[in-house]
Amino acid sequence: MKKTQTLELINEFEEEFSVETWEVEGMKIWPAVRIPLITAWEKKLYYSDGTLDAKPISKFKRFFHEYLLLVCSAGKALHSFFNRTKSDVGVWGLDVERVKANGSYYTPYGDALRDLERDSGLKFLCFDLTIKKFINSHYPCIDVSFGYNFARIVSRFLFLLKRKKNYQIDLDRCRAWCKERNLPPSGLNEKYLLTQFYTIRSLKNQYKRLVRRHSLKVCFVVCWYGQYGMALSSAAKELSIPCFDLQHGIAGASSSRVYSNWGRVPSGGYDLIPGGFWCWTDEDALAIEKWGSSQTPPIRTVVGGCVWQRLWLEEKQPQKIFRIAASTDRILDRAGTKILFTMQGNEPPQVLFDLLENSPSEWNWWIRCHPTKIGNLDELEEKLSAFSRRVNLKEVSLTYLPLLLGKADVHITGWSAVTYDALSFGLKTILVHPSAKQFFEPLILTEQVFYLEKCEEILSCIKSSQKDLRFDCSSSKYESVKDLLRN
Repeated sequence: MKKTQTLELINEFEEEFSVETWEVEGMKIWPAVRIPLITAWEKKLYYSDGTLDAKPISKFKRFFHEYLLLVCSAGKALHSFFNRTKSDVGVWGLDVERVKANGSYYTPYGDALRDLERDSGLKFLCFDLTIKKFINSHYPCIDVSFGYNFARIVSRFLFLLKRKKNYQIDLDRCRAWCKERNLPPSGLNEKYLLTQFYTIRSLKNQYKRLVRRHSLKVCFVVCWYGQYGMALSSAAKELSIPCFDLQHGIAGASSSRVYSNWGRVPSGGYDLIPGGFWCWTDEDALAIEKWGSSQTPPIRTVVGGCVWQRLWLEEKQPQKIFRIAASTDRILDRAGTKILFTMQGNEPPQVLFDLLENSPSEWNWWIRCHPTKIGNLDELEEKLSAFSRRVNLKEVSLTYLPLLLGKADVHITGWSAVTYDALSFGLKTILVHPSAKQFFEPLILTEQVFYLEKCEEILSCIKSSQKDLRFDCSSSKYESVKDLLRN
């Protein structure tokens, strides 16, 4: 089944149940339901190999973790309450997106956008949700974790107290529709529906206060489709200020469940979807305009490129922050073919072991784990220990991706969005997971990337076509955030 067929299924569902009419106390709730629903469908249809499977967490452990985060974030909430810094631009994101740079942390979205716009005169302020750890940042940052954790916990109590809400959604028929097609009905239950509503409503009210307190003129959010992103979108619309999703990975041009083919959009749009999208490419923007241009006002798209890539390509990265350790320099400058393999999921794929086993001894393998798996480096290193002489995992995973892409001779991945990053640095990617055929079909057909399944094919491609994997590229000119405020 092709990726687009999942989108066809969700559009069929949208037509069948007139989802644009789904409301809970005036909130059009469909975006909060569609995301987990289509995600579950894709996981069953495309990732049955377990690539995206997460380790199960007991209810007790999850309960303890959530309350621990609530208690730990209380102190930061008090500090944030007294922070009245006036800014122009607010950027919402997650702490796990930050990269460690010389003792503190830097977000490749909000901080990168700030450094790209350093000559604009605009003042930037990041708002972080702390999911896994508590960190120090290079630039001022407001921690909004307490409100987020509080809203999620309280929503469960509100559900128990007010579960007899009056909403006109036939969830039984929706679940039956999914069952007939052997699709999981994820999110199609009263508990999920109402806890989502209570959480988003609470966060929206919090974010309205933050926007007013810091006098923000425009907001950006990384991952609009999380509860915090939908809440910020709704808050911004009520306050009549622009809110943009800041693209961070695969989006509309790749038949994305989040960015592509929204059917039955209300004439006034969904308050939970941002009024604007900052896109990497023209193709990503066009995919959003296909469904967002008919509403009033139409969704605005801005092709601003990947801000993290641009920071390095335009040489605006602060040298004081991004100093490179001598030990890392030695690894990156080692003689021989340099192959960057960007991982996804929890485990190194079998194809990686096959490549390491059969590749020439003079090849240097840089294995980079997914940023959310940094805490598992020791475990991953143990699994790759048989190839330790030719493999570097730890330093590569902890250094900056743009630096690696600028020095690598070859890039290999399953279906990662790093494929786009690599193209910006003049490096074609070898894709090795079947899902890549769905995500990157246009790039494969135009030979901007290569899709190869077998170890022998991959090794042969590297040996015979290494020179063809590199190409000259020129950077593009993009709009400034200041332009968004003028229009």
